[in-house]
Amino acid sequence: MSTKSETPFKSPFGSYQLDRYPKTTDKSLRAWSAADLYLLDYLDQTGIKDFGALWIVNDTFGALGVALNRFKPWSYSDSFISHEALKRNFSKNTLETSKVKFVKSTKKLDEKKIDTLVMKIPKNLSLLEDQLQRLGPKLEDSTLIVAACMAKHMHKSTIALFEKYVGPTETSLAKKKARLLFCDADPAIYEKSIRTWPKEIPSFEGGPIMVNHANVFSREKFDIGTRFFIDNLGVQTDSESVLDLGCGNGVLGTYYAMQNPKAKVSFFDESYMAIQSARETFQKNARGKHASFLVGSRLSKLGSELGEFDKILCNPPFHNQFEVGTDTAESMFRDARKSLRKGGQLRVVGNNHLAYHLRLRKLFGNVERVAKNKKFSVSVSMKA
Repeated sequence: MSTKSETPFKSPFGSYQLDRYPKTTDKSLRAWSAADLYLLDYLDQTGIKDFGALWIVNDTFGALGVALNRFKPWSYSDSFISHEALKRNFSKNTLETSKVKFVKSTKKLDEKKIDTLVMKIPKNLSLLEDQLQRLGPKLEDSTLIVAACMAKHMHKSTIALFEKYVGPTETSLAKKKARLLFCDADPAIYEKSIRTWPKEIPSFEGGPIMVNHANVFSREKFDIGTRFFIDNLGVQTDSESVLDLGCGNGVLGTYYAMQNPKAKVSFFDESYMAIQSARETFQKNARGKHASFLVGSRLSKLGSELGEFDKILCNPPFHNQFEVGTDTAESMFRDARKSLRKGGQLRVVGNNHLAYHLRLRKLFGNVERVAKNKKFSVSVSMKA
């Protein structure tokens, strides 16, 4: 029987085999959505033969990039994993990745103009705001701008951001529960806008000042789960190698370095904005100290570069855009186990209902819940 992952992705621009990356245990999930297909159908119906300088924004698994590969697009994203997924799906379909120009969300953009802007609207409206502000100077009144998402995620606030930072905006009717957004760029609007991100946010008395770029978790205020975790980090006073895994704005690793000057601290995340936030947070609060900052899809792939750790701190996400699940957390736990030295510990915070301690016990063979309140718990597992 054919599985969802084996079903070809068929669009007016060709038929392709696409995989999600990382792979998921939920076989019902595909590497594309009805919003991707709606957007591609629209582009085909425009009758345009050459999209010129084509930019694709937030292409989660590469469906748009693969379909539009002949136009040699730019792929603009805050996700290293999304860029990796696009590369893998290019290879799966024997396409040359040299046809794509990969652009990190934190990169300062040149002045070359965009002829066609194709966007998947992200869940995080702060990220959308930041992207529109960054891309604004590259848009002209002749730029074709089309964005897409599932209809239930198209809000008045979404439309308002396009109108505030780009120009007049309207939306399509829903089709297979997806909707499109069309925008006419007005350079005069962008010229009046003021950049919103990053922001400096206080954590707690005596704690680090956090530098938050638009796509980090809890970017507007200090997260109560992180506060609970900080009270239970188990900070040592001797020399040790510590990793802030899925670091976000880097507040955990930065606080640890502030409390233990002998610690060698590293930060790892798949978000370009997270690593930039962590770097700026660390530099602002741990002046004169050194740390390593690495972006990637899998920690275990960078083992030789980072070495083994005495302690790994992890506040894992359980949201991936509009999807909810623990696949990402479990992958992080497996990577952490491979990256710890013998006797090293993984220290994890999570909502109680996620029951991370059960997964940690199965993976490590041991776990201790060192702290718990009504909402969160901190669990520690040792590598035997």
